[in-house]
Amino acid sequence: GALTTAGHVTTTGANVTFTRAVTLTGNVIFQAGGGNITFSSTLDGGNNLTINAGSGNATFGGALGNTLALNALTITASTITANSTLSAASVTLAGGAVDLNGAVTAPGGFTSTGSAFDNTGAAITTSNSAITINHTANVIIGGALNAGSGNVDIDAGGTLVLNAPITTSSGFVTLDATGTTTASSNGYIYSTSGTVTFGATKNGALTTAGHVTTTGANVTF
Repeated sequence: GALTTAGHVTTTGANVTFTRAVTLTGNVIFQAGGGNITFSSTLDGGNNLTINAGSGNATFGGALGNTLALNALTITASTITANSTLSAASVTLAGGAVDLNGAVTAPGGFTSTGSAFDNTGAAITTSNSAITINHTANVIIGGALNAGSGNVDIDAGGTLVLNAPITTSSGFVTLDATGTTTASSNGYIYSTSGTVTFGATKNGALTTAGHVTTTGANVTF
């Protein structure tokens, strides 16, 4: 059967594994202190959830916020892998490599920091709140980013590949990479009144086949 919990779980260097569906009935913290944290099934509950694996890995096999969206979701781990959808009021990811494989819905904003980033097949949608992706290695935007009127800010310490569209109404769009930024024909950018800037703080080369469309806002390459 399913697990219903409002209790924290803390270990030091040991793994925490949830093999059954989990429903949160209160704000919960799961800490592994360097061990891995794994969810094999779904995770639900309209509460805050903090997951801290430290130097361990965090892996999600089922949907997060499957029937009831989480509130504030914060995940820290050496690698973060989500193999299904993710729904929370806000999402903050930190640590190492981030691999998202299902659609992300975060009305209050989405922030990811770490090394590599890849959201191929995983659209990220907020409701008039920022999407911030700031990683020190290669970044692949393989799923659409839609921030409503929020800003979209992407920084890559390596290469940046844009294979999916970025859409915002009045928010600005900024793409920076130390390596080459490559935008495919599917990597178009649409901003109604927000500026679009390539290379604001980094000097990587730019190769693009994607269209950039604004309505009266500046575009800087």
